[in-house]
Amino acid sequence: MWYKGQDIVSVINQPDGAFKEGELFVVQKVRKCPCGCKTNQIYVGLSSDIQYKLCVHSNKGYSEKRGSIFWHNEVFFRPLDEMVDISELVEMINKPRELLK
Repeated sequence: MWYKGQDIVSVINQPDGAFKEGELFVVQKVRKCPCGCKTNQIYVGLSSDIQYKLCVHSNKGYSEKRGSIFWHNEVFFRPLDEMVDISELVEMINKPRELLK
């Protein structure tokens, strides 16, 4: 589902304030969570000095060897190709029916 170079959007405000809902990113790396829960984590280019982290799925803590790479759980994002542009829907609704055939 996730791959390097994929355009994604954040769907919530990240709890530690790293990003806000609606911000656009490009996936740079993907990995499995080091806590062992088998969920994916995504690197979008943000950095941090935090080396002890808590998994949002398992609630288990784990240490990072490289504090500069800030990995985020996949639940914080959605691929842009899955998002629906509301302006396109409004435009379609407002078109006369004969133009939609």
